[in-house]
Amino acid sequence: MDHAVPCSGMSIRRCILLRSSAAMVVAILTVALLGLAPSSALANDSCNCQANVTRTVTFCIDGTNYTANVDFCEVNYSPPVLGDCSTTLLQDRKSTLRRICFVGAQPIGYTDAQIMGYLLCHIRLTACNVPNEFGFVVPGPPVWRYCWEIKVPKCTMRANGCIVPCEDCKYCIWAFEWQRAGGNCANTISIRCDGPNCNGQNCTENEGCPAIQCCP
Repeated sequence: MDHAVPCSGMSIRRCILLRSSAAMVVAILTVALLGLAPSSALANDSCNCQANVTRTVTFCIDGTNYTANVDFCEVNYSPPVLGDCSTTLLQDRKSTLRRICFVGAQPIGYTDAQIMGYLLCHIRLTACNVPNEFGFVVPGPPVWRYCWEIKVPKCTMRANGCIVPCEDCKYCIWAFEWQRAGGNCANTISIRCDGPNCNGQNCTENEGCPAIQCCP
């Protein structure tokens, strides 16, 4: 398709400027429609964030409940802002998972990625079933929806028994949307945007982006 701007009756300089602007708009719209994550969204700046929220969460791992203190760097937005994973999905909250410390019994025989996958499943399911467990309620009319992006470490290590990101801090993003309609609430979108690979420096594990895992 030809996106050129007609130049009749214009100076050459003005014509070039208009054509450049039109090309830029087309490029931005193309990226927006594809919903691609900007490369800067998965940069290492998450290493510098300080956890500002700790939530005590009881979640299921392979049929057994465990309790953990989960630390996030968290920012809430009103009105919602463009997401980093899907640029077409406006986000009410963006968080970075910084630490998981189990209270009491610890799961044995599971990788850190599996544990984070079970935590992500718990988040996806309880946002509707246990309102406000994570500090928000999926609203009714006129909004009907809530979106939350979570940066999850691709590589982890153990520090004082807690799961923490490795020093090179490579992240991927899980983006969730929940909607409420007709008295029902449901998770309607769960998408994953992968990030750069880890180099394994000072890491005990190098597992890639955690996949959501749920109890039977």
